[in-house]
Amino acid sequence: MRVLWIFMLVWVWAVSRLLGGDLDALFDGDDIAVYIVNGMSGEAFAYNQERIDRRFTACSTFKIPNALIALDSGVVSSTKQVFPYDPKRHKHPHRRSAEYNRDQTLDTAFQFSVVWTFQEIANSVGIEGYGTYLERFDYGNKDTSGGVDAFWLGSLKISAREQVRFLRGFYQNAFNLRENAIQTVKEIMLLEENEAYRLYGKTGTKLPEDGRWLGWMVGFVEMEEDVFHFAINLDSESYEKLTSERKAILKRCLQFLEKSSSPSR
Repeated sequence: MRVLWIFMLVWVWAVSRLLGGDLDALFDGDDIAVYIVNGMSGEAFAYNQERIDRRFTACSTFKIPNALIALDSGVVSSTKQVFPYDPKRHKHPHRRSAEYNRDQTLDTAFQFSVVWTFQEIANSVGIEGYGTYLERFDYGNKDTSGGVDAFWLGSLKISAREQVRFLRGFYQNAFNLRENAIQTVKEIMLLEENEAYRLYGKTGTKLPEDGRWLGWMVGFVEMEEDVFHFAINLDSESYEKLTSERKAILKRCLQFLEKSSSPSR
């Protein structure tokens, strides 16, 4: 009987950790950070508090604010605007896919993470323009010293907590941007839609430093009447392992959120 009671107490404790906001039961290790906030209630779920507040290079997650800035400023008129591909200027030594090396629009450049297209946009926005928007967004360290067409790949750093804060502001249009810019970027962020949820997001990846890859996944999930904003970052020893681990972490988060947003919780 005593063993049974101990088992029941442990089971209740484990379930309460899983459904009560603690992500420790889902993840292990110091090289991962997960931060999720319910956009309606403000309830937060966190794994690895120390890493959540550590700033890392924004990488391609900056394509979210970059697309917003492009549309709000009028540098890009719509997702139909074409950016012509010039092989002499735009060819990438490691990106050889047909999706990358072709004419782009804002949505295809976002979908395939096309660096050269956003560099063209950046040169039109200008460093002063970015400075104004980064202050408006209170985005990370706001550091554009890495150059107008590359700062988000080096000097611009942001934490998981700051990513989520930005995403909540974007979702609620707390930055007073053009409504069309908000809606268009939401549309191009859509990754998956099914009966349970609508997932919006953007990955980011940084080439190895000291043999370790940095990976991001940030976005939001709409479930029933809830919306959850999230930021995930991790280090990994190879690009292949990074992409696999990132997908697995996101899947666990989605499963956790489905339970967390359930009416029977």
